[in-house]
This record gives sequence, structure tokens and C-alpha cells, in this order.
Amino acid sequence: MLFRSGSMLTSVSFGAGKFVVAVRAGDGKLIQIVYNSNTKSFVGGWKSEGGFVTKGSSPSCVGVGSNATCVIQGADGKLYAKKLSNSASGL
Repeated sequence: MLFRSGSMLTSVSFGAGKFVVAVRAGDGKLIQIVYNSNTKSFVGGWKSEGGFVTKGSSPSCVGVGSNATCVIQGADGKLYAKKLSNSASGL
């Protein structure tokens, strides 16, 4: 299973017809996938963004121009911001 049952998905728009879905993966890493509502398709597959999202928490994301940034709670309890790499690629 790519992500754990009960993991909370988050999504954010970052341009006309584009949004990113992010979630805590089964191994605790932050993963994301881009969706293009104009073509009604996902662009590529799930991509690992690394890091470690604390169990029981979920990423929170915001769209900034043609990019998305997510905030996660790390294993040490601190908050970390991660600009998602290539969040607009292929769109």
C-alpha cells in the first residue's frame, strides 16, 4: 500500500486547472501527485518529497504561483516547510 489507511490527504490549487495532492506515505515520507483538471488526468505518478511526517499528523499545503509548499510536523515535533519539487511539471 502506497499510503496508510486513515492517512489524511490534502490538496491545493496552484494554477488554472492544476492542483497537487499530498499525503503521508506508508513509510512516513511526504509524497505528492499532480492533477490537471483540464485534461482530467494525473501527471506522472506519486513522487516522494522525503522528510518524515509524524504519525497522526498530515501535511498542510498552500499554492504560491506555479508551485506548492507543504508544512509537516517532523519526528522531532518541529514544523518544516517543503517547496514541492517540479509541482508544475508536465502541465
